[in-house]
Amino acid sequence: MKKFILKFTLYVFFIYFLAEVITRLFFLTSELPKRKLWEDGIQKYQPNQSGYWKGGKHKWSINATGWPGPETKSEGSKILIIGDSFIENFMNPDNCRQAYFLKKKMSNYNFIEYGRSGMSFIEALEINKINRYNETNIELSLIYINDNDLTESLVSITRKSDRTQVDLQQDKVLPGKLKFPIAKEILYNFKFVYYLYRRFPVNGIFSKKKTRRKTPKQPYELNKYLNSLLKFSQERYNLNSTIFILRPDTSEEVMDIFTKNGLRYLKLQYFNTKSWSFVDDHHWTCYGHRQASLQIAQYLKNHLSTVDSASK
Repeated sequence: MKKFILKFTLYVFFIYFLAEVITRLFFLTSELPKRKLWEDGIQKYQPNQSGYWKGGKHKWSINATGWPGPETKSEGSKILIIGDSFIENFMNPDNCRQAYFLKKKMSNYNFIEYGRSGMSFIEALEINKINRYNETNIELSLIYINDNDLTESLVSITRKSDRTQVDLQQDKVLPGKLKFPIAKEILYNFKFVYYLYRRFPVNGIFSKKKTRRKTPKQPYELNKYLNSLLKFSQERYNLNSTIFILRPDTSEEVMDIFTKNGLRYLKLQYFNTKSWSFVDDHHWTCYGHRQASLQIAQYLKNHLSTVDSASK
């Protein structure tokens, strides 16, 4: 019996070792950077990391400031680019970033990206405020959002402790917390286990219980929440030199609320039939990023002078 158990253990170990080698050799799963909660309450990545995306065709990198992508020149006029996983953009090489494409169209400006998956609307505003204080010569901020980024910012709709949210009743911003960082680090280091987890996800592996979503039953109730969120944002943050970039699937209700609150925004449009997104992933391809940057660059060239005057 002991020999059987020993042989069985050795076989299991050998099979797992072989599976781990194959997973790493053929990049069957993506390598993911380690996060940390910084002193300012913002979740960023540990600086100076790098790794391969799934398939191994390109690498991602984390710069010295804890954000994805290459570092930007510190001199000259700057435009900040802030957003979630679309701006984080690990699934594309660095020459498919918004900053890269916009710099080619507007060479007089340096574009600095602050992207991280799971970033809510209110966290984007916090990041904008912090970096406007730390950086000099900032002309403009571009904040890329969709409908979910707004609703996920509100405790009154859904409490998500790993997201930065706002409690409008207490007039208070609640910073997000890192969930199970040790367990995630172990999972990411064992590539074959992570591959199995991605292929066959186990619900609740990183959560004690399902989050109850307190979605308003009537559309006007949701509009009321979002109006309150935008009013809170205008009172807490200086949004005069901020333009919100809305994805093509943004609802008419959200655009109407932005308009009524006097916030500047550009809704991106699909002008042709070629897909902006990957076949098995809703994030933008390199083509999608290029098309988005063309619309944004044209908008900025037409409106930058009015933005500058409004911020003074």
